[in-house]
Amino acid sequence: MIAWESEVHAWLTDLANHVFAYAPFERGAIGPMSAYEVDELSRKFIPSRRWHTYLLAQHGTLAVYPPNRD
Repeated sequence: MIAWESEVHAWLTDLANHVFAYAPFERGAIGPMSAYEVDELSRKFIPSRRWHTYLLAQHGTLAVYPPNRD
């Protein structure tokens, strides 16, 4: 991940949490995604190795799955 990219992901994740508090959503992602990745997200599938941040509503809270690949 590029040095500034982690700061942007953190800021956007914080923003997503604020939005979720007022207007809950089912799922989202931070970062550019391929059609295949969008399809995975639409099925609520979170890959074990990720290039992007995945957001998924679970039991009334927003679960955050940050990128874990370099």
